[in-house]
Amino acid sequence: MRQLCSLLIPHQQQYNHIFPCKSPQQHCSQITVDAILTATAHILTEEDYDTASTNRIAKLAGVSIGSLYQ
Repeated sequence: MRQLCSLLIPHQQQYNHIFPCKSPQQHCSQITVDAILTATAHILTEEDYDTASTNRIAKLAGVSIGSLYQ
């Protein structure tokens, strides 16, 4: 999971204290993380960067904004 976080957050190792990235512990959590990462990848590769927002990612992933922040 840390590897995925480092891909999403440039230079994440330097900023672990600012951008903590928890590893999912349960199967359901992994599904949620996968949905968020898939939605993020879709928005960044198939749509305009201007449409990338936490609300847009959460909506496309089908999760609450709180789950995205978690």
